[in-house]
Amino acid sequence: VTKVELKASEREYILAQGFEVLGDRQTSEAHYTKAAAADPKNIDIRMRLAGMLERTNPQKAIPVLRDLADESDEARRRLASLLAAVGGDENWKEALQLLGSGGGGDRRARAILLARQGDEANRTMARALFEEIVADPNVARTDDRLLLGRLYELEGKDLLARDQFRFVAS
Repeated sequence: VTKVELKASEREYILAQGFEVLGDRQTSEAHYTKAAAADPKNIDIRMRLAGMLERTNPQKAIPVLRDLADESDEARRRLASLLAAVGGDENWKEALQLLGSGGGGDRRARAILLARQGDEANRTMARALFEEIVADPNVARTDDRLLLGRLYELEGKDLLARDQFRFVAS
């Protein structure tokens, strides 16, 4: 039998995952926090902590995602989505700012946030972004066309909506 020594961050990360699977979120969070403290440069550990906190305590997830936003596109997008979901004018402005200058994934995330906001001006901006996205076959996804079709429907542009839905169905 060979004994393997784990680094503190690895040990805590494994324990965190185990307690998460068992449904003990409080203990899992404590171990994720210890793992992140033991290896603060490990993005995977911090993203797992943020993911768990998003589900259990979104307010606690915000600072974790803020710390990761410059290091990870996924973290920046998740932070923007979480801020928009939490609500408030300042959170909304920050969410849009986080997604303002990025590439295709940020455009998609921004379009989704704008569409969810619900008012006509934001839906119009979302539609324009989705039109740009679907114009590029290297970037467009099926769900982009479905969302664009839905936005067209909301604007009463049934023929344009039908074209998007047909494209998806073909």
